[in-house]
Amino acid sequence: MKPISLVILGLVLASCADDLCGNDLIYSVSNYNGSKEALVFVRNCGATTDYSIHVSILSLDDGIPRESGNTFIADSDHGKAPTAERNALQLKIEWTARETVTIIHSSDARVFKSETSVGDVSVVYQSD
Repeated sequence: MKPISLVILGLVLASCADDLCGNDLIYSVSNYNGSKEALVFVRNCGATTDYSIHVSILSLDDGIPRESGNTFIADSDHGKAPTAERNALQLKIEWTARETVTIIHSSDARVFKSETSVGDVSVVYQSD
């Protein structure tokens, strides 16, 4: 195969990668005025990957995203951190103000993404 063909094939496969993954909602928590919610979901991309837990902060009626979480992504680091439903990392979400959410997770979690703000929402993290 020519090098340019390999590059094109790689781009096509990369663009399809998200289609191979599925998101399953675990729970959601609305803010005080009901305008936003933090969705906690498991993302499963096949047998070769660990279940990862994702958090997205969205408008109330946006529904479950098809892509990765926009706020927080972590896993149990192969069982080092406690897991709960669907073998996903235990996670607790609390809205501590109208535009502030706290995400509480195990200090043994392997964290891949931890945004400190999403739009006008501030995100605070605590490890237990």
